[in-house]
Amino acid sequence: MNRHPFLETIHRLRERSTKEGDPVPLGEQPEIFSFEKDPRGRDIAIPLMTRRQIRVESWNAICLAFDYNTPLIEEKSLTDHQKNIRDSLAGGQKNAILYGPAGTGKTAVAMLALRDLHLAGRRVKAARFAQFKTQMEPRFCDENEVSPDTVAKWYSAPEFLLLDDLGYGDTRQTIGEHERRIFFDLLSVRDSTGRRTWICSNTSRQELHRIYGEAAISRLDGAGVCTVGDFTNQPNRRY
Repeated sequence: MNRHPFLETIHRLRERSTKEGDPVPLGEQPEIFSFEKDPRGRDIAIPLMTRRQIRVESWNAICLAFDYNTPLIEEKSLTDHQKNIRDSLAGGQKNAILYGPAGTGKTAVAMLALRDLHLAGRRVKAARFAQFKTQMEPRFCDENEVSPDTVAKWYSAPEFLLLDDLGYGDTRQTIGEHERRIFFDLLSVRDSTGRRTWICSNTSRQELHRIYGEAAISRLDGAGVCTVGDFTNQPNRRY
């Protein structure tokens, strides 16, 4: 029995080789198809997007949701210190606390590593901490008709979560118990399931401990499982 035309098309695409005879890399194999009829009325599949193209498009959507429209730093522009941090993050094995003045590349370096992990097929999310706080408020859930559990999964499910601007403008007087609790709960859930959390902050590591408490921050910077990046002496790229 002849193979169905659609299956035959898929088979040929997946068996396709380069001129050197090597299999086409998995990321370059078609994953989205358009279906049409040939002159004899048989179904045929027209490849539209490869898996890598799909990942690139979804990465653009991640940046849009994060409201991140800053061009990523070019590899040649990274300092040695930034390269080391990027490589550590891209390894996918550690949490991270990146701190230092605004404009010194914390978010940009983290986004470079996050992009590499996403293109490799890992599930990632980037959000500003203020966005996380807002979405965890009962009012947000009511107005958008989503349950608190659903919102919690947005942040607890991804393998890698970047929370940007943690502690922005915060002092012990302006941080409420609700904020400390939801932050602690998020870190606890992610830590217990082996998911990695990266935070970027203009606030020093010591100040983050003071503001959010040892119990919360210790979920991030336990011995051997956290990349700590001090960007204090890195060049300011905003000026």
